[in-house]
Amino acid sequence: MHISKLFIVGAIVTAAEAFTCARELFGQCYFVDGNPVGKQQRCAIKCENKFGHVNCVCPDYYPKNDKGWPYSGKHECIPVGAYNGRHKCY
Repeated sequence: MHISKLFIVGAIVTAAEAFTCARELFGQCYFVDGNPVGKQQRCAIKCENKFGHVNCVCPDYYPKNDKGWPYSGKHECIPVGAYNGRHKCY
């Protein structure tokens, strides 16, 4: 395998891990804002339809500001009503 292909594959692996939800659900991602320490912010994401489920991927950093709040690793599946009431990640 060419070295540039190895680099691209390595970069993909370091991205946030995907999680799955049942069809008709959306994802919610949590980010550590650090003020006060341990406080978390959340935002909702649309997920990619797969066979019988949806595949969700949280961004590495909270996209709604430029403070660099990192993804905490916490996520959950939410129904459309909760999705409609949340700030959207994108």
